[in-house]
Parts: sequence; C-alpha cells; structure tokens
Amino acid sequence: MDKLNFVKITACILAAIMIVPAGLFFTTTNDIVIIEPAAEIVDDSVDTIVIQPNGTVARHNCMREDNPDDNYGGWDYIFTGNGTIDYSGFVDIPLPNNPATMMNATLSLYSENMNGALLDVGVYAVSAPWVQGSENGNPGFANWTHRTATAAWITPGGDYYQTPSANIEVSTTDAWFSWDVTSIVAGWMTGAVDNNGLILKTNNPNPASNNWVRFYSSDYVTNPALRPKLTLTYSAEIDPPVPAQTFQEDDPARSIDLLGRDNGSVVHTTGPKDSASGYPFNVAFQLHYQSLYTPEMVGAEGVIRKISINRTDALAVGNYSNFKIFLAHTDLDNLTTTFANNFNGYQVEVFSEANMIMNSSNGDSWIHFDLNDNFTYDSSHNLLVDIQYYGRGGDTTLSDVTDGGVGEKRMWSTSGAATGSTNVYRPCFIFTTDVIDNAIIDDGRMGNGGLFDPTDTYTKYQMLYNVTDMGNQSGLIDKIGFYKSNVGITSFPNVTISVAHSDNDTISSTFSHNYIGSLTDVYFNVNFT
Repeated sequence: MDKLNFVKITACILAAIMIVPAGLFFTTTNDIVIIEPAAEIVDDSVDTIVIQPNGTVARHNCMREDNPDDNYGGWDYIFTGNGTIDYSGFVDIPLPNNPATMMNATLSLYSENMNGALLDVGVYAVSAPWVQGSENGNPGFANWTHRTATAAWITPGGDYYQTPSANIEVSTTDAWFSWDVTSIVAGWMTGAVDNNGLILKTNNPNPASNNWVRFYSSDYVTNPALRPKLTLTYSAEIDPPVPAQTFQEDDPARSIDLLGRDNGSVVHTTGPKDSASGYPFNVAFQLHYQSLYTPEMVGAEGVIRKISINRTDALAVGNYSNFKIFLAHTDLDNLTTTFANNFNGYQVEVFSEANMIMNSSNGDSWIHFDLNDNFTYDSSHNLLVDIQYYGRGGDTTLSDVTDGGVGEKRMWSTSGAATGSTNVYRPCFIFTTDVIDNAIIDDGRMGNGGLFDPTDTYTKYQMLYNVTDMGNQSGLIDKIGFYKSNVGITSFPNVTISVAHSDNDTISSTFSHNYIGSLTDVYFNVNFT
C-alpha cells in the first residue's frame, strides 16, 4: 500500500468545543479528534477476503509412500510428515477474480492429530497439474507415484517449486496454523507460474521416527469452520485509472471521481506512560504474557506492520529464546485468568525469533518488532497481544499504560501454566498500521479543557494540533468527539466549529494570527446540548 504524501497540517479549532479533523481520534485535555480519510467511498468488503470453501469447490489430497497406489481425495483429512514413512498433503483453494493489488495471502489449517512433538511444515507451489480423486485409502489417482491416471510425478510424492516457500513449526493439535503464502499467490496472479495448488512437506528432526501431522480438509462436515481457508488482503485500487490531465493556464479546476482509496499508514501510541514493570520482559526463565488494547489505543483498522514497546533507560541486555508474538481479536473488555479464553477464534503468529537479543537502548526508547503482515485488525473488536518466550538471560523494565485502574488488562505466567495473574497495567505500545478504513487516534488524556463552561455566556476557543497529533495522516475530517468529564446536561447556544491549516508551532494571543488564509466553518448548532 503506497504511503500518503504527508503535509504539515495543524487543526486550529474555534468553538466552545474542541475540533476534530475527520477520520482520526486523538485527544488533548478533554478532546478527541477523528479523521476518516475518504471513508464515504470505501467498501470494506473488497479489502480482506476469507475463502473457506467446501470439498465441491476446493481440492485436497494426501499421498503416502507406504501405500503408493492409494488415493485419499475423499478423506476428511490432509496428512503430511516424513521419517520412516513420507507423506505429502495437497490443498487447492480457488482464487477470486479480483483486479486489485493483492497485499497479503495467508493459508490457515486446523491441526486434528499428530505424531511427534514438533514438525517443521513447509508450503510450496505445486509445479504440475493433478487430480483429486475420491477414494479413502483405496487404489486411485492422484497417488504417490502418479498425478493423473496417465501421468507420473517426476518426483514421487509430488512435484513442486522449491521457492518461494513458507515454513512454520507445528507443535500441537486442536489449533490453527497459518503460513504466509503471499509470494506464491502473487506468482499465480501475475501468471509467473501456473496455479496447481499447494503442497505440504515436512522436515522431521528425527528421521528414524514416523512423525506426521493431520489437518482437516475441505470435506470435513462436522464443523465447516475448521476447513482450510485462504485469507487475501487487497490494497485499494483506483479503477478505472485516472487518465492523463492537461491543463491550460486559465482552465478551471477539475473534479475527478476516485472509486478507490489508499489511506496510508498510521503510527499511533497507545497512551501516556505510567510506572515501571518488568513485563512483558521479565527475569523469569519463561513467560506467557497477554495484554488488551481498545480500537482507540490501536489507532487504525488495517494490517498491523510493526509493534514498538516503550522501555526505560535502565533496559539491560538480555537474550530471549523461542520468542514469539501473536495477535488476535477479542470482544472482552477485561481479561480472564485463562490464556485460551481471552481471544476470539485463534491467534495469528506475527513475529518469531529463535534467539532474540535485547540490546541497550542506544538512545532509542522503543523496542521495535517488524511483523510478518499476517494480521489484519478489525476495529469492531479489541486487540489482544500475546507474547511468549522460553529461556532467557538479563533483565528489563518497561513503562505501563493505565486507564484509571479499572478492569483486568494484562495477565502473565512464568511457569508455563494455562492460567496466570492479572492486573490493570499494560505496556505502552506504538502500533504501525496500514489503514483499511478509518484511523482513530486517542491518547487517553482527560483534563479540564474549559470548552463548555455553563457559567460563561460567550466563549471563543482555539486549539492547535501538529502532524504527530494527527497521526501523520491527511484526509477528510468528518467527525469530532470529545470527552465529557462532568455529569449533567446543559445547552449552549450558537455553537460554531471552524478548522484551518496553520504553520504555527504555538498559539499566539491573537486569534487571527493562528491560521493560514481563512477559517472554514464545519459545524453549527443553534442549541447544542
């Protein structure tokens, strides 16, 4: 997704109420600003597509070295493994005919059973056509030796391209596992390679054993929600393309209707920092940690590209082994003490490093994690961040975000248990998100802004917001929100809100000196309650 060309924007707001540039939520004192870049022309349904078809639409297969003539195209499962017996699993989910630019593609499979503690499962593009067949362990095609009734595989078990590929470790049953297959699907969409589906192959660390994993196939009918699925995320397209424009010196301005949009990236801090704590980097040998963030804290709806965690200058060097970050949606407002009960559906692994070294700050007060782009955040839910590691050295401290000390926002366990301890704190994060729809910035601060004072008969009020306050975002400002700090209902006559650009870094004491050109009235209410 192309980034926006940022301009220096400062919203100068006049009114008995604060002003909001449309589309971004942010606050200073009592206010929240909402900026929604061109949201009125957005159709969210084209941005992320989840394809989870049944066995009539999708194809699958399993081939076994020990039963080379047998076909498993009618089975409810997909096998893959190697060691004393080799297995090949096949998945083929048809792609939609979408002309937009595909940003990400993720294959997700649900593990039903496995033999062996850990398997490295790779996904590759099949290089030759094959037929599914309908047998359940009986002679048929395709099988270990033949891809059709008349054509043999060049390599028994299936022919495939070695690159690109996607590899993850499968370590448990009754869980979703996801592979980033963006490069493979991009090759299919451009026609660089033929789309013959995907093959699953494993690298067994103990070839003397029979290690395998079994996933549900598209024929699984007991719970269709556990069938294989392909999630595609598209960037917005302008379609048809804007033609070349030629202007003469005296030609009037032209209005060009854009049927798509690209909202760029929003970099947003979850809130102010308060107090110090070792989580999610702790002196313990292992840690399982979760924290919960609201849409206002995340800042935008879209693909979360990066997470940055605030740290103090006292951060010590440490090694964190088997370090992973997972993201998930949750509809909880407060975390339970059971990790598995705190998210909707399943978690998506977005970062993994076998031995992550946490260096001293070198002047940077943030720890940055570049994610694998597998997770698209939907702002109709809260966000759960799950961090796990096993094995470490060193010690750290971090700054927390508080929200008045209400509810359970963070939980942790240092023993590997399924349950943990909870409290109100959560680390201060920066979320970098490629925006799909509305960006919301809310830094969480509330105070006495003096916007609405029932004792005043007349109020003229200006507030200045810089580019950072606006989330480094430009777009249509179409909504304003503000915090109500006092209980009660009062009417205010003739409330007017105006906005303008400003090159000022600070507000002067003369109203007319604080903006460029003229103010634009964006709201009027003869009797605002």
